[in-house]
Amino acid sequence: MPLGMPDRFLDALSGLTAKAVVTAFLLVLPQSAWAAFSCDSGTLDTTCEVTTDQTLAEGEVVEGAGHLIVRNGGVIRTNQAEKARMEMGGDITVEDGGLIRANLSLLQAANLTLEGDQGNGGGRIDVSGWGYRGGSQRQGGGGPGGGSDSTYRSGGGAGHGGGGGEGHPGAGSGGGAGGSEYGDHEAPTALGSGGGGGSYAAGGHGGGAVRLQVGGTLMVDGAIAADGYAGGNSDWDAGGGGAGGSIWVDAGILAGSGGIHANGGDGGSQGSGAGGGGA
Repeated sequence: MPLGMPDRFLDALSGLTAKAVVTAFLLVLPQSAWAAFSCDSGTLDTTCEVTTDQTLAEGEVVEGAGHLIVRNGGVIRTNQAEKARMEMGGDITVEDGGLIRANLSLLQAANLTLEGDQGNGGGRIDVSGWGYRGGSQRQGGGGPGGGSDSTYRSGGGAGHGGGGGEGHPGAGSGGGAGGSEYGDHEAPTALGSGGGGGSYAAGGHGGGAVRLQVGGTLMVDGAIAADGYAGGNSDWDAGGGGAGGSIWVDAGILAGSGGIHANGGDGGSQGSGAGGGGA
């Protein structure tokens, strides 16, 4: 029996079967105990290679003194609107066809390289649509700048770095209001808010957030993206676009021919009134 358990917990376990004891013990483990990241080859203190699709737990920290390589087909992700950290003493490389789909409160590396050509995919850190959820039909978007819903017409766009656009009223009824501005322009870490839902169309999800701290060179030939998703469409109205998320870059040298962007999603445009655009 593990040390340090209170007597009342041990008493409660005494009458259980072995299977029930194991189940009860698992239920009290902290969330960090469920962390599932592992190198597909190598170690985090030498060279860790990722070739499979791996999901980090909320608040999980991937750290080591060595290098990390995300190979073609490898993916490191979080669940939507959850954040993790990656802190490597060496270099991080995302090969052409590799992907980091994780909101990161911090990614730290000696050098960070996103290989390939962004026009053909390339190595990517892409948290587009990975922020707060857009509103479903007749519901406002999630987050502090979520676009308002509209009972009869199109939803409003989400706010973040600026105010979201108002949903167009269409024939006779007002559209949802745009979301408000929020977040720190000097130290952007906030997730993008979701667009408001229209009468029959959903709003777009907001963009996620990444903070990159690179002591040497950040080479971007692929892409870093935290865009909001576009609002949905129906025959009658449209949803508001999700707000762009946050990308905070602190690097010794920034180089490469790729792109870095956190744009708001367009409002849906079908039906009698267009949704407001995300900020």
